[in-house]
Amino acid sequence: MAKKAKAEETIEVAPQPVVAKKAVTQPTEPSWEIKDRLYTLKSNKRPLVFTIPSRHTAKRPLLWFDKEQGYQRELKYATNQRSPFVDEQKGEVTMGHIIFEDGVLAVTKNKNNS
Repeated sequence: MAKKAKAEETIEVAPQPVVAKKAVTQPTEPSWEIKDRLYTLKSNKRPLVFTIPSRHTAKRPLLWFDKEQGYQRELKYATNQRSPFVDEQKGEVTMGHIIFEDGVLAVTKNKNNS
């Protein structure tokens, strides 16, 4: 029997242009600007004085769920601490009051706890 000759085909591929990849830039979060701020109550009712609880109690829970750590963290407003979280506060704490007067809470830039 006769052997069949194998036909070889050569395929030439045209050189492809190199596409430059653009670096994807992530949008940066705006940094918190330290300045005087006014916070107002959303409702139309404006009591003479409205006080927000500044620490966690059984009657009035003040908790925040931390997704990174996976549990609820207790909050307490202390004027001499940098963090509102109880587990990050060290030493003696000086409790502060959070009071809206005529529906407005005014915070001066030198009174922020950062």
